[in-house]
Amino acid sequence: MTILIYAGAGGVGGYAIQLGKELGLKVFTTVSLSNYPWVQSLGAVIAIDYRAEDVTKRILEETNHEGVDFIFMIVAP
Repeated sequence: MTILIYAGAGGVGGYAIQLGKELGLKVFTTVSLSNYPWVQSLGAVIAIDYRAEDVTKRILEETNHEGVDFIFMIVAP
């Protein structure tokens, strides 16, 4: 199972990444490029630079066009 966590480098997002990993989920997160190492150290498998990439397109590419099972969005779109 997979989860997309928006704003993974923030306080709540960082906890959500760790919880997702602990639950055995494959964790995707949105983050700025400078925070890639941080979120990956927390357990994110795929970090998506929301400033440079289309998040939906990247998720579909990474999941064989299946999408993710869960989305955790703690920021307003």
